[in-house]
Amino acid sequence: MVFIAPRNTAPVPSFTITAPETLTNRTISFDASGSFDPDGYITKWLWNYGDGKTGSGKVSAHKYIHPGTFTITLTVEDNGTKQNSTSQNITLTIAPNLSPISLINVNGKTTIGAGETMIFDGRASYDPDGSIVNYTWDFGDSTYKYSAYVTKSFSAAGQATVKLMVRDNMGAIGTATQIITVTPPPIKNNPPTALFTMTPSSPVDTGTQVTFDASASSDKDGRITDYQWLFGDGTTGQGKVVTHTYTNNMIYQITLTVIDDGQETGSISKDLSVSNRAPTAVIKTSKESALTFESLTFDASGSFDPDGLVRTFTWVFGDEKVTKTGKIVTYAFTKPGNEKVTLKVMDDDGAFGSVNITFKVNNRAPVAKALTPITKLEGQQIILDATASSDVDGTITSYNWLLTGFSPSSATGKIVPLQAPTLNKGESTRVYTFTLTVTDDIGAVSNEFLVNVTIVKKPVPPPTPKTKGFIPGFDAVLAVASVGVAVSIIALRKRK
Repeated sequence: MVFIAPRNTAPVPSFTITAPETLTNRTISFDASGSFDPDGYITKWLWNYGDGKTGSGKVSAHKYIHPGTFTITLTVEDNGTKQNSTSQNITLTIAPNLSPISLINVNGKTTIGAGETMIFDGRASYDPDGSIVNYTWDFGDSTYKYSAYVTKSFSAAGQATVKLMVRDNMGAIGTATQIITVTPPPIKNNPPTALFTMTPSSPVDTGTQVTFDASASSDKDGRITDYQWLFGDGTTGQGKVVTHTYTNNMIYQITLTVIDDGQETGSISKDLSVSNRAPTAVIKTSKESALTFESLTFDASGSFDPDGLVRTFTWVFGDEKVTKTGKIVTYAFTKPGNEKVTLKVMDDDGAFGSVNITFKVNNRAPVAKALTPITKLEGQQIILDATASSDVDGTITSYNWLLTGFSPSSATGKIVPLQAPTLNKGESTRVYTFTLTVTDDIGAVSNEFLVNVTIVKKPVPPPTPKTKGFIPGFDAVLAVASVGVAVSIIALRKRK
């Protein structure tokens, strides 16, 4: 029996377009909820908006930047990976620029006295499809101002018509009007005098709390009701005495504005120079002390900059004047003694901080070594040779030999010649153990190195056999001649 799988039927795409306005820069919605698959379910909804842009999802939205006719294509894919597509066209025209909205805020105050100062705030104005680029205030008395937030006083009593005209980035203008009633001027109010002190005075370091005191400010015909501060770093304060801390190094302009009971204001500005604080260098070592040639780790990770970042780390090691860079470095001293280690750090403003430590470097003891073992016949010369001894961080200044059981019992020197003694009758060998120690230029004494010396009995030559025709006295002459030859050979060897 053969099983034939049912044929997958393609899904059916369908979508609707919702466009409240067929204009550019307007959001248009596309809904493919009406799509279906007769024998399964749809797994993907893929959109091609016809302007080079694509999207996905059952419901999608898109804005067209340019006008024209666009073909929107929906492709749906079912759970059998079969796809089907459908398209619709949409024609869009350029959206007209919307005028900006001008709004005037006077905090509910529509009546002021002549000569009084009033605040006009247009910052709530907005442009629904762009941005406001210009504010123009027309106060109806041939005076104009051009900021979003302005102050104005009217000299004559009556009604003043204030207009705020705002212009957007496309040149459109929006206008708002506010009627202000100006009452006859009251008795003239003199403005207050603003004065303040800074403690500590300029310059100060970053992170320093500065006290600003406006107690010396005065109003000769009334009283001061408000103290307003601009700290020059985008922050503000209020009160007769305030404090502030600066985190960045630069010159700031501090402005104090005092307001009296007649709403007159007085201002004064001063500069405050804030200086960069130098970074702090901190050294951490892997050990308190070490031997020469021992690798050590020096860590500057604890270094910090109170108002920025530490950028560079430079190390100088002792009298050897070896320089390394990096937050964590390794180094091995080659000479014993108290070695100076200097760390110099630089912050992101170019300021430096440094620290020195004295690191104790211990001397390594020298190493004693000599030729061993040594075997000699009695009466032969023995050479004690300590040339192989060494001192990695200095020089050996003395070589000391302890000649136990020997005569002499001690000796000094890198190479020491000795004479092998004559063994006792019946003694075939004799063994000596000599001890070598060396001392370096710091006074450190090495390990004890043992040298084994073995003295062997000289072999006795066999007796000379007598021959026929012996001539009396000839053996004696021959013996004397043999001794003479032996002495000559020894003398010749010594000359060489």
